Amino acid sequence: MVGSKMKITIHTNTSEKIAELTKYTGLNHLEYCHKHGYQYDSSIFNYDDYNKNIIRELESILELFKYNDIVMLVGADTMFMNWNIKVEDLLRPEDHVLVARENSAWWPINNEVMIYKNTPEAIALFQRWIDDFEIWKYYPWTLQTHLWNLIQEDQLVRNIVRVVDAKVMNQHPKHWQLGDYIVHFYGMPINNKISLAKQFHENWGNGTATWKIKHNQERPGVL
Repeated sequence: MVGSKMKITIHTNTSEKIAELTKYTGLNHLEYCHKHGYQYDSSIFNYDDYNKNIIRELESILELFKYNDIVMLVGADTMFMNWNIKVEDLLRPEDHVLVARENSAWWPINNEVMIYKNTPEAIALFQRWIDDFEIWKYYPWTLQTHLWNLIQEDQLVRNIVRVVDAKVMNQHPKHWQLGDYIVHFYGMPINNKISLAKQFHENWGNGTATWKIKHNQERPGVL
């Protein structure tokens, strides 16, 4: 049963190349976790040698299931924008894994934001990511592509993974509205991500779903 006393960890990874971005997004993640009593787990990941490091990263995430009822994975280019919404609010009793759609182009899902309940089904699926490495390591978007393929081809995976609308937990800034849970700065250069993260931090740094700014100040824009 999903409840407020559950042990929840939110995990992300970062790198030296995006330190300026995570100055805003990492602080956002940490303060959101502090508000709700979640653990925050951030690792350093070298994307220049993705295939060499990804299995180690996945195995370290799998270890989190030993100590948590829920594990949420978020990208370093995401921010929690409505802190009234808790991770457990998104889950149904029958859920195992949640992933959200993209809404900016033809690609259907984005695995930068995912929620796993600590169930045998979710753990088995996560172990499959590791076991199937030779299948997906050269795919465009790697594991994300593999996940979509499995949802289409494997009934067992379809039963485990619930795909939710982007507005639920993966909203692109050009579609984001005040009150939406998570904004995700995907599909843009790093400088644009930093600029938007700074803008969102300055306007809604405390996770409020309101905007009490005097009219003589410039409203936020989207790059």
